Amino acid sequence: MPLFALLFLFCALLRPVPKSCSGPISYGVAVGWQYLAYVCVTFGCLRHTYFSLLVMRAKQLADFLFTTSLTLSYFPYSEAVGSMDYFYFNGLYVGSYDYVRSLILDAKRERSLSLGSVALSLPRSFSPLTPVFFSTGSPYHSAWRTVFFREFTRRADVQAMLADDAAGLAAVAAPYIREWLAVGDFHTREHVSACIFRLLARILFGIETVPQSLLAAAQAFGSSMGAFTAVAPAWAHSLLCGKLQASYGEPARYGLSSYLLEHCNAAKPAALKGRPFDWAAMAAECLRSGALADDEGHRPGSGGHADAPLDPAHVRSYVQSVVDGLLFAGLIGTSTLVDTSALPRLRGVYKPEGGRPETLLSAAEHLALYRQRPRPWLLEAVRLQPPVMSSSKVTPAGGTRCPFRGAERILPEGTFVVANLYHASTDPAAWGNDAHDFKPGRPADKYLNWNGPFGGDAPRQCPGEHLSLEMGKALVDAWVEAKAPPLEA
Repeated sequence: MPLFALLFLFCALLRPVPKSCSGPISYGVAVGWQYLAYVCVTFGCLRHTYFSLLVMRAKQLADFLFTTSLTLSYFPYSEAVGSMDYFYFNGLYVGSYDYVRSLILDAKRERSLSLGSVALSLPRSFSPLTPVFFSTGSPYHSAWRTVFFREFTRRADVQAMLADDAAGLAAVAAPYIREWLAVGDFHTREHVSACIFRLLARILFGIETVPQSLLAAAQAFGSSMGAFTAVAPAWAHSLLCGKLQASYGEPARYGLSSYLLEHCNAAKPAALKGRPFDWAAMAAECLRSGALADDEGHRPGSGGHADAPLDPAHVRSYVQSVVDGLLFAGLIGTSTLVDTSALPRLRGVYKPEGGRPETLLSAAEHLALYRQRPRPWLLEAVRLQPPVMSSSKVTPAGGTRCPFRGAERILPEGTFVVANLYHASTDPAAWGNDAHDFKPGRPADKYLNWNGPFGGDAPRQCPGEHLSLEMGKALVDAWVEAKAPPLEA
């Protein structure tokens, strides 16, 4: 601890400032620290040592304590070190569009669970027991996506809602959206997330009336977990995120999974209050992929052969993984699209995060563009203000070439690499000299914000990207019709 305290105090005096505002000494220190981080993280006697962890932790904690939030600090930090590719906390953050795209499209990339400044690689065999987004590339994950598409986002009735300009979805959403717009501060995260949650429950699970206790838990999850991450200083995030997860995350996660097992379960027809799902069969289909079965076909916890009844713990684990995807991606991601990426521009209160240069349009100009081409407008709003800032990988055996300070470096096996969508979305090499201009109509497959080219089929492509966009559009359409100034003659 004394060593950490001394390092922290020293680093606080060397916190980064934008290159344009710093002198050569300050800029030189910031760049020099990047190379020290490169040594600590990638090779030599410091790799994976407690000393290197303390060095990295002290520096980054000092930087964030005196800058801003996790999300807002991306741009100031890149400005301070003069590069879109930089070491940040526990790994290399890469903002070059071409590399980010190749990482996202890599079918063999391994993911990790990041614990502080340590990347802990999770064996594939544990994938059914961990959140599904930590098991990319495993047979279980592939089977999970197949089942999720079939049972949820590509189900026939859901696809019918999205057909014909999403007229069916608009009809289903209308009563929920009317209630949302009737609230005085409807544009806040609390109320946006409540409306999105009710839509997800109705469309995916057939739940027409969400119990008030469950809705309150989802509201708390969407507003407290999502908004806190966006605005809190990183030191506060590090100290309080675990407590927030326990206070606001678990009631929503456990509450929804319990409700689905009790009231949307084909095995309990008398208790149905939504669509009946055969959760045990869906979980078994994922497990049959071989991710958890051993060479003799046994399943841990099943008490016997592969045809034995499935352990209820695995069924609940599967349902929990569906709920996690719904809450973290469907709820927080879509709510952020509406209340952070879209509505602030249309309301005339948008400000670029972290001071990033962006050619700003007036609210009237945005309204005109939205009315002309709503979906391209939403894609462009998401590009410049991504609801999801990053995706990640852990370098495989043999290492990986990654860009760092104008050159490709070989990062050894086990290095944590983050695809920084925030920077990739405005990389001039990919988007041109007008990368910071709001111009709807750019090629749709260049947008990577749903973890793959929009409309594509990347290995971790968001299975609900079209549903998310159309739900967001339904809310914004309703706001434009009810709240926006009329078109001038």
